[in-house]
Amino acid sequence: MNPYHKITPYTLIFAAGLATTLPIRNDAKAVETNISHATYSPQVYTSRSPNFASQSATTQSPGMSLDRLVSGAEIILVGEVVGSRLKSTTVPDGNDRVDIPTKEIVFRVIENLKGKLRNGDPLVVTMYEPASVRVGNGEKVLWYLSPKSVYGFQAPLQLRSGYFLIKPGGELGQLTSNLDYNQGLWSESEPLWSSLNEKELARQNLLNRQIPKDSVDRMLSTGDGACCPELLPLDLLLAATHAKVASSGSAPSQR
Repeated sequence: MNPYHKITPYTLIFAAGLATTLPIRNDAKAVETNISHATYSPQVYTSRSPNFASQSATTQSPGMSLDRLVSGAEIILVGEVVGSRLKSTTVPDGNDRVDIPTKEIVFRVIENLKGKLRNGDPLVVTMYEPASVRVGNGEKVLWYLSPKSVYGFQAPLQLRSGYFLIKPGGELGQLTSNLDYNQGLWSESEPLWSSLNEKELARQNLLNRQIPKDSVDRMLSTGDGACCPELLPLDLLLAATHAKVASSGSAPSQR
């Protein structure tokens, strides 16, 4: 029997646990540089296991806030995809062991915001393949990565919320949107700036990026709003993330 098709009670529990944090599998169009509702059509992954399908269907609530993304992520990076491959990983299954399909995605780290990485480092992210994402070489993304599972699997938080696509922008530089179209990143009840100090840290980060003062003021005013647009200036999101990481005392460490 194909070991990928081996279904036991332990395997169902294991798959359901993965589905809780990795519920969505992207359509191939999700990796295109043009970010719009027309080019992204998420599909819920279902398997022959009804437990897996039901877990997937109940964990699609969109919109983790940036505060929760930053606090929940083990690694935050801007990366360029340099390769990916399918493989199998052997995991315990009761008294037996079973091979499950996995995907390795290799990044070149462009900017490290949280975690033990250096700019230019390679990073390999291993995902459970049925709940993984399709990526293309040369694509640039901002990922808020979950802590590794006991089996070494990792993924953007809630997959949708922690996965930001980066595209060329205009007047305010590169633009970005996550797979929830930025829903819930901040709101009246959970504003972008947790404190005035955090906002000032973000301002200084933007100025350090050599962004003109009038553009900085416009970006910060976007963050003052009650909600967020579907496309955000990448620099604003990076500056806000840096500020939150610095405020939490979990600044990136160099290894």
